[in-house]
Amino acid sequence: MAKKEDGMSDLTQIGIVTRYELLKHMRRRRVYAVLVIAAVLALIQITVRWALNAFPLRATEWASEFFGSLIFIIIIVGTFFAGDAIVSEFEQKTGYIIFTNPVKRVSLVAGKFVAALVSSLLPVVVYYLIGTGALVGIYGLVPVEIAASFAYAILYLCVVLGFTFLFSAILKGSMGATLLSFFMFLLILTTVSSVISLTDSEPWYLPNFAGGMITQVINPLKDTVTKIPNSSLTVYTFYPKFPISIIVLVVYFVATLVLSMWITQRKQMA
Repeated sequence: MAKKEDGMSDLTQIGIVTRYELLKHMRRRRVYAVLVIAAVLALIQITVRWALNAFPLRATEWASEFFGSLIFIIIIVGTFFAGDAIVSEFEQKTGYIIFTNPVKRVSLVAGKFVAALVSSLLPVVVYYLIGTGALVGIYGLVPVEIAASFAYAILYLCVVLGFTFLFSAILKGSMGATLLSFFMFLLILTTVSSVISLTDSEPWYLPNFAGGMITQVINPLKDTVTKIPNSSLTVYTFYPKFPISIIVLVVYFVATLVLSMWITQRKQMA
């Protein structure tokens, strides 16, 4: 019975932390800001295509292009809501108050993660709703692959949040954690995967490569080899595969979140 009560106590703590974190995001108007950004980006893509009358014949082809921009949005919202999640308690010294309360640090991290996930998921949902509405209006149908794409988007969002939480637990400043995670996914990993591809090796183990399943599941493309005329250079183009991409994303998500909890549990106030 004691174990059951302890488990309920942990869930209650996570629920309380989640609620207050969500309220904090709402007071800072972060949620409203990212909702507007997601909606504007989606509408711009649709409007430009409509103005140029340049929609592809196949719904899956346009959907793959449209939801490809979602990867950028996921990186923005993931780093935006998680960059200061843990480090702020040490940076702003609020940990002296919070850590003395009967709230486990593991529950604190879990609650903050749930709040960040919910807040980050809202603009993703808005983006998918706008895209789905556009598909109905333009093509009169919604490919069933959109549901699988949405599931991949949630999983990739969890990975971005996991890495950002890890950096937030390791570093001493919220700005550093946010920027490191942002540029890691937007620039560093992209560059690394491109370089690896040039060596005829598929970077299947990189999180950004596996995250490409968001669009690959909608409009599957095959790996290609392109030889540059009058040159010895050969370009290899690889695309993520099922189910290895799911396994890679799940492993990164679980590992980064567990490490975040472990580091936070042992980190001392300066």
